[in-house]
Amino acid sequence: MKRIFVTLAVAATAVLFAVGPVTAAGNSEIWHRLNPDLSNPTAEHELLTCSRGGGSILCAYSKIATPGYHFDSTVGMFVGRDVTATWECPDWFPGDICENIVSVASGHARYWPSSAKSFQVDQDIIVADLGGQPVMFQYWVGQFACPWYATFQEALDANPGLGFDCVVP
Repeated sequence: MKRIFVTLAVAATAVLFAVGPVTAAGNSEIWHRLNPDLSNPTAEHELLTCSRGGGSILCAYSKIATPGYHFDSTVGMFVGRDVTATWECPDWFPGDICENIVSVASGHARYWPSSAKSFQVDQDIIVADLGGQPVMFQYWVGQFACPWYATFQEALDANPGLGFDCVVP
């Protein structure tokens, strides 16, 4: 089942690339996250590859096998639409995010964990320009928002102590 999902995700991403120009904020189409989740033996290198076209956004989630970091075969898919003009920043979000929004897509993500049943969650993909650096926040609506960066090195630099770096209500 997971192999079929990955094939469909690749095909859907290819279709979006063919339909129109890809325009992610900061010319970033790929986002990296250093996930310091303490339930894993070590931190993880996560990857979110997004394509935009016709007001829609499609993102494929996976993990990258990186020496020294935890890896499993969890995958996911986000499907949403651009809501930048109407989106309201939650009161509990830090002001530097809310004041520097570049784009917001709202939709649903489904995850297929390596050792559990799949699940769906409402998500917003928020891109902010923080001091000239594009940072994407993957917001699990009403739960938490975690930062993602254009490169894994940027993610490492932003959280060298592997501390909890998500914002919560």
